[in-house]
Amino acid sequence: MHGHGKPFGPPAGVAAIGLLARDMLGLRYDPDAVFRMEAQRILSRSGREYSPDDDKGIYKLTSAFKHTEISFEISPEPPPLVECATSEEGRRPKRSGVASVIAERIAARSLVTTGLLGDYLPKMGRVMLYSEAISSCADKLALHARHVGSVTLIHETLHALTHLGRDLDGRMWAEFALPDATHPLFEPSLFHETLTQYFTYQHIIRLADSALLHAFETMSARQAPAYRAWRRLQNLPLEDARSWFLGVRRGVGLAQNAWQVMSGALQEEG
Repeated sequence: MHGHGKPFGPPAGVAAIGLLARDMLGLRYDPDAVFRMEAQRILSRSGREYSPDDDKGIYKLTSAFKHTEISFEISPEPPPLVECATSEEGRRPKRSGVASVIAERIAARSLVTTGLLGDYLPKMGRVMLYSEAISSCADKLALHARHVGSVTLIHETLHALTHLGRDLDGRMWAEFALPDATHPLFEPSLFHETLTQYFTYQHIIRLADSALLHAFETMSARQAPAYRAWRRLQNLPLEDARSWFLGVRRGVGLAQNAWQVMSGALQEEG
C-alpha cells in the first residue's frame, strides 16, 4: 500500500458487518468477542494466570490479533492492476493511466472489481477502495460514483468476511484468501468472484435500493465472465450457495453437481 489512503470506519458499524456475515454467508463476525475468546484460550494453554481486566494479561496479546478486524481505506493512488499494466512498459504509473485501463477493460468486457476498483488485503485485513478508478468507472458507465463505490465496498467486504468470518464452531481459515492483485501474473479467482458477485447481488436485493441494483447490473454487464456468472445463479437458493462456499473453505470441495452448475454458468458467460 502506498500509505496515502484515507482510513474510514465500517459502514454502519461493526454490527452491520456482523449481520452481513450472518445473513449472507452464515458466518459470525465479532472481532472483540473472538479476541477475548482466543486470547483467553492461549493464556489457558500456556498455564499463565490472567485477569480479563489486566493489561498485562489478556490485552498483552492484542498485537497477535491486529489484522483479524476488518479495516477500511480510500486510496487516491493507482490500483494494483494499473500499476502492473504500466510497470510492464518500464515506467511509473501515471494518473491518466487509470482512466485508460478502465476504458479498455469496459470495452473488452473484462472489467474487474478486485485489484482495480477495490481490493481486499488479507495480510492486513483491509478493504481498499480506489477513488480514481471508481470515479473513472462511474464516468464511463454513466453512473454515480457513490453507487459504484458502494457496490465495490459490498463486494470487497464480502471477500474480507469469507476470509475472517468464523463458522458456528468458531473456526476460521487464514489461508482462504484472494490471490495477490499486485502479482504480475494475477488472475481473478473464479470461485471467489463468482460466489462473491452472487452474494453481492443477494445483499443488494435485500437492501431494496433500485439505484444500487442498476449500478451493479450495469457494471456486471461490462465485467469479466466470473463477474457475470451470477446471472445464471441468481435463482440458486441462498443455503445452497452457502454450502458450496463453506465446503470449499473447509477443504471438502464442491459437490460434482454444484461444480457443474458453476462451470456451466462461467462457460455461458465466457
